[in-house]
Amino acid sequence: VTDFNLPSLHLLHDEIIVTLKDTEIHLSEFNDDNSQAPLLLDSITVLKQLSCIFELISLVGAEVLNTAIVNGLQRLYDSGDN
Repeated sequence: VTDFNLPSLHLLHDEIIVTLKDTEIHLSEFNDDNSQAPLLLDSITVLKQLSCIFELISLVGAEVLNTAIVNGLQRLYDSGDN
């Protein structure tokens, strides 16, 4: 994809900020009470979608970082109360 313009990236920026803030809240809630695991799973799903967007618009570094976060959250979710 080579026809991706700056205003579009600016719109994506706002969504990225919201997604990261929601993920931070979900992670904090899970840390306080692991019965909140479904919220963590919601964040994993949204972050996976964000990784696909980064890959689509060729923001490789952002996609790699976001995928690493997803993998870490998934391992945390999978390990439950460990």
